[in-house]
Amino acid sequence: MMGSDFKSIPSIKKRMMLKKSFLIILSIFVCLIIYFVGSLVYISYFKKQPETINVQLQPPLKGMPQSRPILLVLFSPTCGPCQILISRIHEKRDSLKLTNVILGSTRDSITTSSFFKDISPDFAKDFKSFKMVYDARKNLSSYFSGLGTPKVYIFDKNEHLKMQHSGPIHIDSVLAALKPLF
Repeated sequence: MMGSDFKSIPSIKKRMMLKKSFLIILSIFVCLIIYFVGSLVYISYFKKQPETINVQLQPPLKGMPQSRPILLVLFSPTCGPCQILISRIHEKRDSLKLTNVILGSTRDSITTSSFFKDISPDFAKDFKSFKMVYDARKNLSSYFSGLGTPKVYIFDKNEHLKMQHSGPIHIDSVLAALKPLF
């Protein structure tokens, strides 16, 4: 009986080696899958920003004065930094007289209209060149890399992207970025 136990030791070692090899190969395979998926997520998150305004922005530009810089702000009326930024944009509206201002809300028109009325009953009329875009489906937001708000984009007179910013920003920084475009 003892002799048969000794004969089975090499086969047990072989099975253990095979199991270890299988686990190593499986681990490498899982790591490669995780790396590949992570690379795809990274690439899609940091995709290159457009150099010109996409067709999706052309309808809001229709009827707006041509050859003006464009300030595009994607925001949510329920976002604290967005509320501050939109309020400051309204306060500095005289400095934006020669700018096409497009505000893209990530909420429905009822929520957004209520938000604007809280700032000023005549919010849209207070601006010389203003358009509101309701982006409840988040098409515009996802095109511009993600859904975080606020997002500020400044385009020159030829619709070339000159500045982009995601997150809280002071209105003076926005106005400073617009200044050289006139």
